[in-house]
Amino acid sequence: MMPSMDRKIPVLCSDAECTGCSACANSCSKDAISMEANNEGFLYPKINNEKCVGCLACEKSCPVINATKLDNTSNPRTFACWNNDKDARAESSSGGAFSALATAVIRHGGIVIGAAYDENMAVKHKIIKDIAGLQEIRGSKYVQSEIGDIFKEVKDLAKQGITILFVGTPCQISGLRTYLKRDYANLYLCDFICHGVPSPLLFKEYINWIEEKKGIKITAFNFRSKRSGWYDAIRVANKEIPMKGKYDSYFFGFNKDMTLRESCYRCPAIGIPRKGDLTIADFWGIGMRYKFDKAGEIADGISLMMLNNDKGSELFHLAKDYMTFEERDFNEALERNKPMIVPSNRPLARDTFYQDLRSHGYGQVAKSYFKQGNKTRCVSWLRENAPRSVVVGIRNALQTLIWKRNGSKALPK
Repeated sequence: MMPSMDRKIPVLCSDAECTGCSACANSCSKDAISMEANNEGFLYPKINNEKCVGCLACEKSCPVINATKLDNTSNPRTFACWNNDKDARAESSSGGAFSALATAVIRHGGIVIGAAYDENMAVKHKIIKDIAGLQEIRGSKYVQSEIGDIFKEVKDLAKQGITILFVGTPCQISGLRTYLKRDYANLYLCDFICHGVPSPLLFKEYINWIEEKKGIKITAFNFRSKRSGWYDAIRVANKEIPMKGKYDSYFFGFNKDMTLRESCYRCPAIGIPRKGDLTIADFWGIGMRYKFDKAGEIADGISLMMLNNDKGSELFHLAKDYMTFEERDFNEALERNKPMIVPSNRPLARDTFYQDLRSHGYGQVAKSYFKQGNKTRCVSWLRENAPRSVVVGIRNALQTLIWKRNGSKALPK
């Protein structure tokens, strides 16, 4: 069947701008849009012209074309916090703030939606309905998650009055907002400070490479194990196998901005005000601008939590019994979390990285692109091999020196 000649043809944002949020695909009532991987492994919308009726719902849902106007504050209340449950905090990437929020929502009869590994180690957003299930979506995953049809499910559940906490990257939160086109009192949206997202293809190649080299089957991966403390997290496979030296190359490439999606270098969802009702992150630099009296807690991880609007404050109040917290200065949080307002720089090597990955495989690109200097190798060796007490002691000493250099300033009142 040929499409009507007078049908309006949707024009979505360019590939360079597209964040892969999937709002367009979720908005199509005719299932005329599929999210398909390009040659780098990132998902982009593809329109089936045979199914498309030209309603342009996809265009109207695109957060790049139709940015949502928000009433969020440009000066959010800012907190340093950590989970009161030691196990939840230990399993979390920073202080376990997300787990506190999620626990509060579930214990009030709600559900939580976040990114989890599936049986093939692909990262996808999924619905969690009980406390035990939170371990699946706890912890940072340094790869772009697949949204699938989850926006449709959020809309259906929100209409039923079910309390929902949805956690995602700023671009995913922005996409969900433009898809929904209205606010739901029972839906809480939480973004996190995002450095950018590598490709699912790259992560798959990395996992396959480790499995081949080590002769194992990877069924779990932790990007931020705290066995050497929060600041010196180690990558761990299958809960017990540390990724040392060349096996930690994936994270090195991420930190060098070499493996990110093209839109990350011009992120349309970055900046202040934030896209979520709340924002969570690592509170990097806690105590370096203003004195932090609970410095002994730093080694176990400190979360940053920002309340961006009244709904964010409402959820914070609901969750405060599950965490210890201290109000801090927003500028202190911003100082070591510049990805909040500044996108990653695109290195020249990004031009050829994914092409070479497909041509030569992960092992070769890791050797060619992820070369570490002597200082980086020495620091990595110390972090990976020294006893935790030694690593934490060095960190505490540096922290004290910085406090003294800054005059141990008190927080402004």
